[in-house]
Amino acid sequence: VALDLGRTIITDAAMKSVARLPRLLTLDLRQTQVGDAGLEALASLKKLQTINLYGTQVTDQGLKHLARIKSLRNVYIWQSKATKAGAKQLTAAIPGVKVSIE
Repeated sequence: VALDLGRTIITDAAMKSVARLPRLLTLDLRQTQVGDAGLEALASLKKLQTINLYGTQVTDQGLKHLARIKSLRNVYIWQSKATKAGAKQLTAAIPGVKVSIE
């Protein structure tokens, strides 16, 4: 199951509703106002494999919330507020995850 919310006016508040989709595998949030608080709400998505956070407000703190989703395989964070150090921490926390920052 995939959900594309990229380039919409969605914010952190709506992530609580998205978190109620337990079979979600792919989530596209590119170029939205979603930030760290939104990712905290998504930590319950235990089957999520891919998340696109390109051009979002997400920082390294938000990536720490993603570290609780051990099923993640692809995380796209280019042009977000996350750093290479945060990407490295996420890679260390989830074996096999690919974090694309550039």
